[in-house]
Parts: sequence; C-alpha cells; structure tokens
Amino acid sequence: MKKTSHLKIKIFAATAPALIFAVLAISVSNIILLKSVHSSYKELLEEKSFAVVNNVRRVVNKNLQVFSLNSFSWMSTYISGVVDSTDGVSYCFIADKENTILYHSDEKRAGKKLETNIYADFLFSNNFSKQTVSVADYYELIVPIIKTDEMVGTIHLGIEKKLIDSKIFDLVLIAVIVLAASLTVSTTGAALVSSYLASRANVIKNGLNRIQEDFNYRISPMKGEVGEIVFAINEMAASLAKRKKLEEQLQRAHRLAAIGEIAAGVAHEIRNPLTSVKGFVQLIGEGLKDNDKKLEYIQIVVKEVDRLNKIINELLDYAGSSSLQRVVTDINNVIDNTLLLLNFEAVTPKIHIKKKYNYDLPIIHIDEEQVKQVFLNLIINSTQAIEAEGKITIETDISKNGKFVKVAIHDTGNGIEERDMERLFDPFFTTKDKGTGLGLAVVQKIVEMHGGHIGVESQPGYGATFTVYYGI
Repeated sequence: MKKTSHLKIKIFAATAPALIFAVLAISVSNIILLKSVHSSYKELLEEKSFAVVNNVRRVVNKNLQVFSLNSFSWMSTYISGVVDSTDGVSYCFIADKENTILYHSDEKRAGKKLETNIYADFLFSNNFSKQTVSVADYYELIVPIIKTDEMVGTIHLGIEKKLIDSKIFDLVLIAVIVLAASLTVSTTGAALVSSYLASRANVIKNGLNRIQEDFNYRISPMKGEVGEIVFAINEMAASLAKRKKLEEQLQRAHRLAAIGEIAAGVAHEIRNPLTSVKGFVQLIGEGLKDNDKKLEYIQIVVKEVDRLNKIINELLDYAGSSSLQRVVTDINNVIDNTLLLLNFEAVTPKIHIKKKYNYDLPIIHIDEEQVKQVFLNLIINSTQAIEAEGKITIETDISKNGKFVKVAIHDTGNGIEERDMERLFDPFFTTKDKGTGLGLAVVQKIVEMHGGHIGVESQPGYGATFTVYYGI
C-alpha cells in the first residue's frame, strides 16, 4: 500500500506544477485583461460624459451670443436636471476664468473658489478640447467655454470613482473565484490523474510479476496508450508461453526418446528369460496330479508371466519405430470396426454408445490397425472411468481450419484431476491400481506418427473428452 502511495505522490508532483502553472498563467492574463477592461470602461464613461458636457456647452454657447456667462439665472436648475437624468454623473458645475463657481447642481456650492487654476492648466497643456482630472473620490471631466477665441469659463462634470471601481471589483471578485476554483480543480485533477496512472501502473507491475510466474496469465485490457502497452505486454507473454511450451515439448521428446530406448533394451533382455520361466513352469505342472496344491501356484506364475509379457509388448510398441502401413479409408468405418471388437452390448450393457458422425468427411491415409489400437485404448479408458451406468459419445467432424479430421470421444465418467493433466501422456504414469501407464503414451505416439495430435479436456466429476486429429 505504501508503494502505491509513493507512486501517486511522485506522479502528482510531476503533473500538479504544470497544471498550476497553466492556471496561474491564465490568471495573469485575466489581470492584464481586467486592467484593459478598467481603462476601457473609464474611457466609455468619459465619452458618455463628454457627450453630456457638449450638450451643456452648446446650450451655454447659444446663450453667450446674447448674455454674459454670469447672467444665466436658470443654469443651476438646468445642470441639476442634467445630473439627475444621466446615470453615472454625480455633479456638474460651471466656473468662470477666475475659478469661481457660477452654477452648481448642488446650489450650496455656488460662489466658491476652485483650488486649482483651471485656466492656467488649459494654457499649459495647450489642449482646449477637454481634460480629465482626479478630484478626491471623483474623476472630473473639464471642457472650456470659448467665446470669440477667448476662454471665458469651464464646465465640470464629476463621475464617482466608486462607480468604475465597483464594476472592476465585481470582475476582480469573479476572477478570484475562478482562480480559486481553477486551482482546486487543477489540484483535484492532478490528484485524480496521479491516482489513475498509479493504479494502472500497479496493475501493469503486478501483471508483470504474475507473468514471471505464469506465462499464461494476461493483464486485463485497458484503453488509450496504457492499453497499447498492456496489449504489447500480453503479446510478449503469449510469445514467451509459446516458446516455453515448445521448449517443454522438446525436452519431453528427448526424455521420452531416452525412456523408449531404455525400455526397448530392458524389454528385449527380459523377454527371453520370461519365455524360459513360463516354459519350465508349465513343464513342471504337467507332472503334477490334478489335486496337487502346487498347480495353483504354477497357474499364478504363468498368469503373472503373461502380464509381464503384455507390459513388455506395450514397451516395444512404444519404443518401436515400425513404418506405417497406410491405406485409404473412412474414419467412421474404422471406429465402427473397433466397436465391433469391443462388443459393448454383451460385455458392458450399462454403458451406452452414442455416435454423432459427419458422413461428409474426406477419406484419409492411415494405418488402419494402429488407428484401431488408438480407439481401442481410448474407449477402454472411457469404460473404466465409468463406475456404473454411463454414456460414451463418439463424434467425427472436420477441424475449424479444415486441415484435419477430428474424432472426439467423450465419457460421463469421473473425469481427470487437474494435477494429472500435464503428465497424462507420460510413459509409466497411471492413476489405475493395475495400469502400466503405457496405453496413452502409445496412443499419442501412433497419432503423432500419422502427423496428427491429441488433446484432452476434463472436469472432475463431469467426465473427459479426448480429441484425436488426423491430417487430411
């Protein structure tokens, strides 16, 4: 569990900085954008205010043609109406060139002096269009009043800074919330990504450990690029499993060849003495009376010698390399002839034979007698696996790849234990009390001599199926 957490921390440490850097970069961009928005919003209000001031200036200029600037008794009321009807404007007033306020939207401030010399400021800036200055809590837009090329006064329009700053504050607040949310999401995302990658990495690591122990193990498929890695690992495992199987088959072939040579030599050396033993024992028996107790012992000796001779014959069959006497025949007929030899109805009436033949099979070239021996051994094994009443199903067909005729023999017997499956065709391996362990070894050799192969499937308690493949 600790290793998994360390891996998560490492992946998180690798991914989180990149995500956080991206979020911070976006945040910096937002700050720059906010400044731009602030400036743009301020300019927009200035434009709006400038339009309002120009309207006031037009009214003033029109009346200046007839009256002097300080004789507009209605002006305070007029500019109060302008302030009330215009969103964002806090105050408006008109001052003369001596910086005295002549008219103000707040009439209490009329007659007061301005702290700065606006007239001088305009002269100094050489810009008689407009000026914007910061006055306490306001941005103030100032435009000159010109009469016959002479500046006779100024119009002032105040915009509360809070109005602009509140808009910007709202945007900043949104930006901060977005930043906090982005950092949270990015950190959580980094944690999830690291957890996801760590879990996948651990699945692959554990899978590799399992594959080292068992080349037949496969890692569960995954999606994306990780899935491609898993696919490659599984392909490698399949290749290693195939290679291991070939190596095991080669080693087994060498081992069985050595056993065969030894068995053949031993069988030849034993056969002659056994023949002599049997002959002399039978000769001794001829001189005994029928009621002599020794006759019983002689019969036992003869019986055991015959059993040893049978084992020797099986050994010689396994070790022998006689050439095949191939004939053209139908595999269904070979099976039927084998069943006639076994005579099931008379010998084992409680075991039923069910035939499921494909009658469109091609003819094959086989040694009929040796193939009969294959089927005899397999069917006898099936009958021995059925303790009481049961069924043996024999099915013929063509293999999926179309290269073999296959014969499947299935019984409803006790089945084969999983631990015995790998050694099933080894010489001298048997689970029977009186078996020699050579029957299936001989079967496999005959099938392989015909260029075929044999397979077995079984589940303890549910019978077994032996499938023989002969090349077409």
